[in-house]
Amino acid sequence: SFFIFSPLLKSQDSEQPFMITYIEITPGHEDQVTALLSQASYYAREHAGSLRYQAFQRLGRPNHFAIFETWVDQNTMTDFRSQTDFINYIETIESVTYSPYDERPSTAIFDTSNQGQEGSIYAITHIDIIPTALEDGRVLISDLVSETRKESGAIDIAIMEQNNRRNHFTLIETWASEAAQQNHVSQAHAVNFRNELLSRSGSLYDERLYKLID
Repeated sequence: SFFIFSPLLKSQDSEQPFMITYIEITPGHEDQVTALLSQASYYAREHAGSLRYQAFQRLGRPNHFAIFETWVDQNTMTDFRSQTDFINYIETIESVTYSPYDERPSTAIFDTSNQGQEGSIYAITHIDIIPTALEDGRVLISDLVSETRKESGAIDIAIMEQNNRRNHFTLIETWASEAAQQNHVSQAHAVNFRNELLSRSGSLYDERLYKLID
């Protein structure tokens, strides 16, 4: 079954914390890190206040990982991070990374269901809008998400705004199949978005495809 999506949210109206984390490790440690992330996901989902905690491995770059998590409030997220299991996990992960453990606290703009229904493929895209085009950029993103949610195979489509950089956004997509995701990129609304975004973007459109770590 497909999600019923929440309406457009304003950042200041929501106190529910989200976190997007990027992890890049030295090649050769993929199996070790996959096991660590699987264990961390289990601990997080069992922790009070956890709404969603999913870890992903990047397709084509198996030494790149990502985490998407949602919590009831900031206190529950902070409490999880103070636990010995999490501290040990961070220490082990950081011993095999070649770049910083990149956590990006965020707020929902187009909300997610929070339930983390599993899909076949996931796309996480960093979108950087130049400050002078921010309002136009928000409209473009809003239109993209609204239209993408109507597509066959779209399970969960959400937009996060980075808390310390209000012109940085993360588009998070869950698709029922690889074919559905591939079909999406050729749709008129997706092509139009990319074309219109170009003059308003402060960096390359950084779309990365992932699979879920069980």
